[in-house]
Order: sequence, then structure tokens, then C-alpha cells
Amino acid sequence: MKLREMLTTDSLSGNEIPKPLGSVIRRPLKDKKKRKKSKQLEEGLQYIKFSYNGKNATIKRPRVKLLDPYYPGRPGQKTYGLREDLLGWSLSHVLNRRAASRAIDEITDFARILSADSQEAYKRIKYFYPEQSKFIRRYIRDHISNLKQKDGMLWKKISLNELDKYTGD
Repeated sequence: MKLREMLTTDSLSGNEIPKPLGSVIRRPLKDKKKRKKSKQLEEGLQYIKFSYNGKNATIKRPRVKLLDPYYPGRPGQKTYGLREDLLGWSLSHVLNRRAASRAIDEITDFARILSADSQEAYKRIKYFYPEQSKFIRRYIRDHISNLKQKDGMLWKKISLNELDKYTGD
């Protein structure tokens, strides 16, 4: 099996032949400060926290790595397509948030390099980090308040409309 065939989770199951990767042109950097900044290209998923007062809420202030801010649901659900919920991994249930957050970000960053969509990123996390995949949660937008996003070291207030969708770019 070639290296480029091993890069997607579909090739692990043998269902689909992956797309070939594009080449990246690297130019030498002149300044050391620019070199340090260029190493920090990893974005990861948005890390948010909010107050949640839903019907079956186990945690009132969850901390979540956001995958899809406009999740329509799974086909076949009675609410499929009727509302847009938040979909993400709840780090509030994990003992070591920092390690789980790093692992999820590394997996999704690699998926972004491959130009994968959110479904592919979810499959990758489920395959490479299976103990975290059971903490995926769907949050109803109407029950969310006091939304904050992690911006470096600080938490800043943000509205639901300002959340970015995972595009794989």
C-alpha cells in the first residue's frame, strides 16, 4: 500500500481510493522571528464554553471542541434538518483535558492538511482516539447562553453566529 493510500480512514476499511495530495512549495525564510511564527500554523478546533440548560444536560457549563456549529442531525432522526445544533466533543467528561485537546487538535490538523471535511475528521478521531469518540455531544442552540471562545490564554465573549464551521482548509 502506498503512503498516499494510507492517509484516509476510508483506505483503512478498503472502501474508497483516496485523493492524491498536492505538493507544497516552501520558500526559505530570512528572519528568525518569521520562522518561529510559521511553525504555529496549527489551528485546531475552536475551544468554547457556555451555559447549557437543556432537558438532559449532565453538565451545566460544558467545555467543548467544536466540530460543526450548524449540525442538522443524522438522517432518519425526527428533527433532521429542522434545526441547527452545535456538534462537538465534550472535554468536561475527560480527566485530562489538555492531553485530550492536544490529541484532537493533532488529528484534525492533519485532516485539514488532507483537505478533509468534518465527517472525515470525525472518522479520524473515532479511529485514532476511540476513547474520546464516545463524548461527542449535540447541543441545541436555543438552550445555550454565555458563550465564550478561547483566544490564546483568555476567554472572550462571542455570539452563536460568529462561530466558524470546520471547512478542512
